[in-house]
Amino acid sequence: MKKVLLSALLLSIGTAAFAQETEEEVPVTRVQPAVRNHELGIMTQSGDNERSVNLVGAQYKVWKDEHRAFRFIAAFGSHTSYASSILALGADSITEVHSTTNVKMPVIGMGVEMQRQFWRRVYLSAAVDVWGGYGGGNVETFTGTRARTTAGGPINTYGSSFIPQDVKMTYVGLAPSIGAKIRGNRVTVGLELMPIQMVYRNINYEKASSVGVLDFNAGIYFQRISVAYRF
Repeated sequence: MKKVLLSALLLSIGTAAFAQETEEEVPVTRVQPAVRNHELGIMTQSGDNERSVNLVGAQYKVWKDEHRAFRFIAAFGSHTSYASSILALGADSITEVHSTTNVKMPVIGMGVEMQRQFWRRVYLSAAVDVWGGYGGGNVETFTGTRARTTAGGPINTYGSSFIPQDVKMTYVGLAPSIGAKIRGNRVTVGLELMPIQMVYRNINYEKASSVGVLDFNAGIYFQRISVAYRF
């Protein structure tokens, strides 16, 4: 009887030791999902070029959590504006002045973006950005006098002058935006609309004094399209 009890005791001890060794040899491995808090890509921003600056460049985002990110842009900007006025008005003639301003500039900016998941990989976002730049270009001024030969007849230009000059421009913009994006595992594609923009432009003419203009553009939509790689 003692031998049977001893054999049963040794068998139970061996079984427990084998089970503990088996558990130690086969650990449970848990795969954590990859956390990608950075985005780097290209962007383009366009709209009413006469009141603002169109942009093409790079955009970088760093996500502080799932819903909030800081973003930065480094871009090339272009601005084109037109102006015309009546210089003199005669009995049978009119003298007009037309000018076209073209400016190229580097632009940098930063902003804050918030996002919420809408459906699967579709996210809705809202952001506020500020950006600015400084560059140079030229303004082309055309002065012409028109005369009406007969009542209701064609208008003939019989005197004109063309004056080009260099300009320097300082530009600062501030705008909120709303948008939507498709967020994949590695690539994000987004579209944003800016229904409101506050823009300051200071243009320094080579042969004249500088002119500062502050525009508040409401109802004139600007759009930003971006494609980014997540890492």
